[in-house]
Formats: sequence, C-alpha cells, structure tokens
Amino acid sequence: MNNIKIAYHKTKIGELILGSYDKKLCLLDFRYRKMRLTVDNRIKKYLKVDFVEQEDNIILETKKQIDEYLQGKRKKFSISILLIGSDFQKQVWKELLKVNYGETANYLDIAKRINNPKAVRAVASANGANAIALIVPCHRIIESNGGLGGYGGGLSVKKRLLNLEIANSKLTDKEKYEFIGQKQRCDWVKLGNKLEVEYHDTQWGVPVFDDRLLFEMLVLEGAQAGLSWTTILKKRQSYKKAFDNFDVQKVAKYDEKKIATLLQDVGIVRNKLKVNSAVKNAKVFIEIQKEFDSFSNYIWGFVNAKPIQNNFKNILEIPAQTELSNTISKDLKKRGMSFVGPTIIYAFMQAVGIVNDHQTDCFCRTDKN
Repeated sequence: MNNIKIAYHKTKIGELILGSYDKKLCLLDFRYRKMRLTVDNRIKKYLKVDFVEQEDNIILETKKQIDEYLQGKRKKFSISILLIGSDFQKQVWKELLKVNYGETANYLDIAKRINNPKAVRAVASANGANAIALIVPCHRIIESNGGLGGYGGGLSVKKRLLNLEIANSKLTDKEKYEFIGQKQRCDWVKLGNKLEVEYHDTQWGVPVFDDRLLFEMLVLEGAQAGLSWTTILKKRQSYKKAFDNFDVQKVAKYDEKKIATLLQDVGIVRNKLKVNSAVKNAKVFIEIQKEFDSFSNYIWGFVNAKPIQNNFKNILEIPAQTELSNTISKDLKKRGMSFVGPTIIYAFMQAVGIVNDHQTDCFCRTDKN
C-alpha cells in the first residue's frame, strides 16, 4: 500500500510541509499552522494511508519551484496536484487556481464564480482549509472591504507574497523606477502602490512630537483595525475633512448629531464603535495633555524621548506587539481610551517613530542612521 511521502522545506516565509501521493502533490502547507492536525487528518482519512518521511521526485521538483517563486523567478507552477476535500471545497479551490499571479479576488468574487453568491462564509472557510498553499493561491483572496482576511501562514506572510507578486507582474521597468527609484524598501510596502511608497518614504518611522499629528495617527491606527493600511491611506484626506483636521478640542465636543453625520460619510470607515472611540479618545487625550503639558510628553516619556532602534532584517522578524506596547495600551485603557490594544499601539509606535522598524536594508534606515 502506498503511503503519503512527506518532507519539510525551510524557506524565507517559514518552514513548509510537502506531501506526495501517487505521483501527485497532495500537501503543501505551513508546518506550524493552527489547522495542521485537521488538514493532515483529512488527507490521511480520505486516502486511507499514513505519512512516511521520504522525498520523491514530486517533492524535489516542488521545492525547486517554490524557491524559484520566492525569488521572483517563477509565476506559474507546473506540478500535478491532488485536491482532497468536499465537493464544495474542491469547487472553490479550482476557482482559486484561476486567480492569476499579481492579481487578487475577494470571497464574494469566488462565491459568484461558483454561482453561489450567498456562500461567502463557506468560501472563506474553504479558502482556509486549502492544503496546497502557493500553488492553489489562497493568499490572493482578500476581503471585500480591502482587509487581508486570514491566512494559514500568517498575515505578514500573506502581505509579503502579495507584494512579491505585485512587484514582479504589474509594473514595467519604467513604473518600477518611478515608484521605487531602484531603492530597497521595507517588505510591507507594496511597490506598485504610490500611496504606500510615499507614506513609507516620507512619514513612517519619522519621530512625531506634534500633538495634532499624534492624535491623527492614533485615530487612523484605530480605524485601520481589521483593514489594510492602504484602505486608510486612501481615506486619509477624507478623515481630515470629516474630523476638522484632527483638532482634538473640536473632536472632543462632537455630539450625537455630528456622530450620525460621520456615520453617513462614505469617505471614512463607517464603523460606529470606531467613530465613537475617536470622540471618547479625544476627551482622554485632552486630559493627558493637561496632566503632562502635552500628549507628546506623555507618550515619549515611555522611551525617555529617544526612539528605540530595532535591527530587523525582514518583516517576519517584526513583532505585532511588545512588552512596551502592552504597557502603553494598558495605561491608555485605564485612562478610558478604546481601540488602543497592544497591536494597534505598536503600529502607532512604528508610525510616529517611537520605534524604528525600518528593516536593516531599507534605504530609509540607512538615511536615518
């Protein structure tokens, strides 16, 4: 009886597990993903065989093509695959195979393509159950609102894969020069996204001591929760207009009528909790200003007014939160703020330069140091 031959492969996006059966690839996944046992048991149960650690030609060729893909040298895989799942799951996965390199689709798009537009949640679930990552490109499926959605390898890896594909497909050499100027940037920057490039090059990580701008970034980082940063950058000017250029004194006085108006403004994220949070946080912001003479004094006091210089080589090394962001988050929550969890606060710290998380090979890091 044939077993499923498996092998492991360490890459710059994490360690992968590969499996082949009957001269076809049946498994290509992140070794340490949360659904590891669920996915493995599904495959074993369907094929009625077990895993045996052994390489074969399918696995060796897959490793080779993965490395080429991650180096930007391959856009299509030529590996025979075996999809193992329910009929619905396989229907979804076959549609994923039609999403081309450098492109994205959302869960609703896929649901419509299988003539089941009400099955968005089921499509998302099938996307998450995909056992052949990269080749069946579940990383190219995002949320309708621009959010990244989930990914078995983690959102940082999903961002990196999308950036890799955008950089190698949609831009001509002339556009690459225009947008990226032949400079090395942090992994999170989508090279074809002019808003992100400009924000990264001129603002992200630059120390901010101005209270108005600090309040703006606090509101925007809170609004970004669950969404992509590009979505917020696109709405930034609308936010400035809607929130009186982030005049904290004015925002703190917003009443129910003003809040209702904001919730009808298509130029901002119309989430009631987030809008109410901005108003509530403005009031707390003012109280902190009174106590410390400025919010800048308060927030920079956590690092003695000196930015923390990190030395990360790639996006996978950068944490989502730290002990310091947890400390600041707890203090702000204690004072009455919301949408200031440790992950949001760490993103805020990065944005306003409290921590310098420009990667070591980023040209901004070179310029600053």
